[in-house]
Amino acid sequence: MNIQTDPTQMEKSSASFPAITEEPIRSNFLPEERLRTLGTSLAKGDVNDLFGLGPFDFQPRIRDSARKVLEVYRSTNAAQARGETITPAAQWLLDNNYLVEETIFQVKRDLPHRFYRELPTLKLRDGASVPRALALAWTYVAHSDSSVSAAMFKAIVEGFQAVEPLKIGELWALPSLLR
Repeated sequence: MNIQTDPTQMEKSSASFPAITEEPIRSNFLPEERLRTLGTSLAKGDVNDLFGLGPFDFQPRIRDSARKVLEVYRSTNAAQARGETITPAAQWLLDNNYLVEETIFQVKRDLPHRFYRELPTLKLRDGASVPRALALAWTYVAHSDSSVSAAMFKAIVEGFQAVEPLKIGELWALPSLLR
């Protein structure tokens, strides 16, 4: 039995799982040229749907995400210790948790609250605003099926910059926001 598919096993695990999970960031997969066009549209403010993106406090969200990853790691580790079968993705987390923790540390270090707050913003349809770099990274993830390719990410960034150049701070923030 797999801990990922058997709800009774999940309830027995040592860490609690969130009751409500967020929807994944997903939209139609786009090839490189369409990503470039999408970047241009985003820079012009023509994009109507940012796939669930809204304003949020970045640092608390990172801390919450880190806490959830740790809960899943502990639950999966406990399930494996009990001899339960785990998925390949869960095994990857057990083997590479140190990489996940290091990445979380890097994001916290590279995007402090004040720096994040000072990033140039983009107005959403509802009048709220989010950092342009976050909107760019979020849109890329939605249209790339969460797979990261330097050429594909470069296409959406180049499309954006063809209309509106990114500030150096935004370029600095993009890798961390993508993580």
